[in-house]
Amino acid sequence: MMGPETMRVLGELGLTLAQAALVEQALRADMSADIRADMSAELQRAKWRKQKADQRERDGQSADMSTGHPPKTLRPKPSASENSPPPGRKSPPYPPARTCPADWTPSPGVLAVGEAEGLTPGEIERELAKMRDHQFHDAKRDWDGVARNWLRTASDRKPNGSAAHDPGYGPRALARQANLRRAFEAPSLFAGPPARDPHGG
Repeated sequence: MMGPETMRVLGELGLTLAQAALVEQALRADMSADIRADMSAELQRAKWRKQKADQRERDGQSADMSTGHPPKTLRPKPSASENSPPPGRKSPPYPPARTCPADWTPSPGVLAVGEAEGLTPGEIERELAKMRDHQFHDAKRDWDGVARNWLRTASDRKPNGSAAHDPGYGPRALARQANLRRAFEAPSLFAGPPARDPHGG
């Protein structure tokens, strides 16, 4: 039976009681069809979830019944022995970070690598200061290892007369730069007299 508000609206539309009754029957039939369709679809989904759960159970897996999806498999956490460094090597004391920790100081091994690479103590300090200010793309943990690599790279870039690493510092490159400098400082050989105005000016 329709409520009083619905009857009032239908009356304002000019429908008779018989027409209102027909509207009510049509609405109930439509709602029933919609409800039946929704219930049928939900029953079908429940049936599929049950079939998947049964299949997983046969396969020895469990399923998350709220979503019907298999649970996310997590990798087992490594044991303490797997996570520890090899014997004779101590683990780095710092958590992974993209910038060098403020309290990090280079070990004697780092300084020895810098000296072995041909860097002066001043150059080593300057390069380590640059490394401390650098923000790396990936998080680092072994800052002594990072420093050793940084010093090796700095040594490779150092202008030591060898053009093998950087062609901009070799003797031929220096001679080419000197020739260019002289060419720009000297008056031009092709300057000639000033151009005249073709219109007689």
